[in-house]
Parts: sequence; C-alpha cells; structure tokens
Amino acid sequence: MGRTEKKIETANAALRDLVEWLRACRKAAGLTYRELAVRTGLHATTLQRAASANTVPGLNVVLAYARGCDMLVEDAHLLWKRARREQARSGRPRGRPAPAPSLVSDRAELSSALRALYEEAGAPTLRDMEERAGAFGFLPRSSAHRIVNKQAVPRDRDQLHAFLRACEVPENRWKEWEGAWGRVLRAEKQESEVGLEAAAVLPGPQFYRPMVPHQRSDRAHAADLDTFLLSPRRLVESGAAAMTRIRSRGQDRVLLRALSAPVEPTLF
Repeated sequence: MGRTEKKIETANAALRDLVEWLRACRKAAGLTYRELAVRTGLHATTLQRAASANTVPGLNVVLAYARGCDMLVEDAHLLWKRARREQARSGRPRGRPAPAPSLVSDRAELSSALRALYEEAGAPTLRDMEERAGAFGFLPRSSAHRIVNKQAVPRDRDQLHAFLRACEVPENRWKEWEGAWGRVLRAEKQESEVGLEAAAVLPGPQFYRPMVPHQRSDRAHAADLDTFLLSPRRLVESGAAAMTRIRSRGQDRVLLRALSAPVEPTLF
C-alpha cells in the first residue's frame, strides 16, 4: 500500500473533507498511487499531491481520482466545489449574505448575487468559465473577471446566459436570474431618463461682462467737463428772467484750458 500519508494540516475545513474522502477511496479500492496512476493516466505524484491538502486540487484530477477508485464522480464534484468555495471566501471579511435573485433591486445587489453564484460553482478558473460558456466570445476571460470581482454585470442577455452556463446553473433557474438582471437595467434606464429631464429645465450658465477699467476718449472727457461747467449756470438761468450769457460754450472751453495750464513763475 506504500508509505503512510502525511497528516492533514489545513484551515480549510471543506478541503480537509475532500482529502479525507480521496484517501478513503484509495484505501477502499486497495490501490497504490502507482496503480492508481495507471488507471487514471495521471502521474503518481499528481495524485499524491491532490490528497495532501496543500491546496485545492484541480477538478479534473479529483474526478479522475474518483473514477480510478470506482467511486461516484458526483460526490467528488460536490466536495471539490465546497473546498473551492471555502478557499475563495477565505481572507476577506464576512459581509451580509448575497440576496436571492428575486430580491435583487440594484446593481450592487446583482453583483453580489453573481459573485455568490460563482463561489457556489466552486470558483472555477476564468479559462474554465470561458470554455463552459459556449461559443467563442460569449464570455471572454476579461468579462468574466470583471463580473466575478463585482466590477461589471453582464452586458446583455446572451452574456448573462453564458455566465450562468459557466457557473453550471440549470436552465430551469435561468428565468429568475433574467428577472433580476432585467429589473436592474430597467431601473437604471428610468433613473437616467429622469436625470436628463431634470437637466433640461435647469438654466444654462450665465456670462457677465467683467467690470474692468477702460480708456475713455477725449471727447467723452470733454463732455463731462461741459456738464460740470454748465450745470451751475443752468440752475441760475432756470428763473423767469434768464440772464444773458456772457460767454459761449466755446469760450468756456478756452477758459477751462487756460485755467488748467501750468503757471510759469514770474520773474521780477
């Protein structure tokens, strides 16, 4: 029967269950790892590593191990999913459970529900998801990565179906997921339309001419001086008997220029 198996040391309780089951299967079949390798077509070291609990082994190895021991592959698949799910959830804080599809109301809840679905499927690799999704391009690895990391939701119904297929969701459950996905997209569309309507009634930006000093023409200054000089005289002339003007406006301007000219000192 070969050498004794190493002690199982792992914090992943589901992985411990899987490894104990694999070891029990080989023991019940009475096979060495070399003999099991002949039955499975896998290397003996690969099979021994699968039952070591160092990490969750690949699904293909677990299923081959079970077949080689004449055990039910359905049991092996279930135990593997649990181990992968526990591994995917380890190292991050426990939040509130993801809502059921029927209770999803917004994008954040839909993302959480899709992430939980991915974990329930055993957190398959992106390559496996792309292969399971069906036709090329239905679920590229980049899209699967964004969805499982809650950075995006399926862009259309076909991609939603591809994601459900990749997570091995039976088709009789697709309708509830279609309902959740469609509900979120309709709500977002309505919010967008309301936002556009609100933006349409808001006043546009107002522009005002800045109040800055500017140059005035000489003519404008002259007009101001006229007003300054003539305003007192107009008040006097408003009486019934207006006094005769002594000067014309032209004379006033001449007088103003004379008064404002610099005075040269007189030499005695």
